Amino acid sequence: MANRMQERKSVVIFIVIAVFFLSGCSWWKHIWERTDRAKNTPEILYQRGYEAYQDGWYKKAIEYFQRVRDEFPLHNLAIIAEMGIADAHFTDENYSEAEIAYNDFVSLHPTNENVPYAIYQLGMCHYKQMYSIDRDQTETMKAIKEFEKLIARFPASKFSLMAEK
Repeated sequence: MANRMQERKSVVIFIVIAVFFLSGCSWWKHIWERTDRAKNTPEILYQRGYEAYQDGWYKKAIEYFQRVRDEFPLHNLAIIAEMGIADAHFTDENYSEAEIAYNDFVSLHPTNENVPYAIYQLGMCHYKQMYSIDRDQTETMKAIKEFEKLIARFPASKFSLMAEK
């Protein structure tokens, strides 16, 4: 009788262990995700992105800023993170990606106070890609167009004054 109880106990333990391993430990994953979420608030993620940017780790900064934007789209830092993404691309001299990010910012947030800056940076993306006078001047024309748009829309902005130079 005791031998039979021992067998049942062994079978039950085996089944519990088998279920535990076969489930992929998914319940552990949820426990870790909860603690990770607590550590990864929008403020913390943005701060990490800002620090990475300041240290010259632009790709890492972009990753953190994208997480703020994607995981917390309604948080007020999401808009600032979008600008951080664009600035990191620009500073990393990836002007085509920066241009896309600044254009997206202007399109998605047309009334935001940072729109003049974004338009100025769009012009600078083209300015930084200009060739010498004897080569194709497409980027030069695009830069002029962006600066003219900035001056027309925001004549009192400090970025308009910078664009006039």
